Amino acid sequence: MVTTMDTDPEKKMDDNRKEAPANDDDSDDNHSYVSEPDEAQKRYAALRNHQIRFSDAIDPNAERVYKIMDVDIVLGRGRGFQNHSGNRRMRIIIENYKNRYHSLNR
Repeated sequence: MVTTMDTDPEKKMDDNRKEAPANDDDSDDNHSYVSEPDEAQKRYAALRNHQIRFSDAIDPNAERVYKIMDVDIVLGRGRGFQNHSGNRRMRIIIENYKNRYHSLNR
C-alpha cells in the first residue's frame, strides 16, 4: 500500500479551520439553544394558531374513553361537570391538602 503526503499549504489551512468541540463550561462563548419541538408540541401550536381542527390535534395514540366511571374527572363547564362524582372527589382531595400546601416554606 502506498500513501502520499499532501504538502499543499492551502490544504493544511483548511484542516486547521475545523470547528472546535463545544465547551461544557458556562462561559459566554457557549450559547444555549432551544431544541426542536416534538410532534405533540407542533400539533398544539397548530391548533392554537387555528391551522388545524381540534380532532386533528388529538394524539392518534391517545387512549379513548367510551364509558365514564364514577372516579373519572370530567372536564367542562356547568353543573353537570361540577356535580360529577369524580370531580366532587377531586375537590375534596384538593381541600384536604390545601392547608399543607400553603404552609410549606418556599
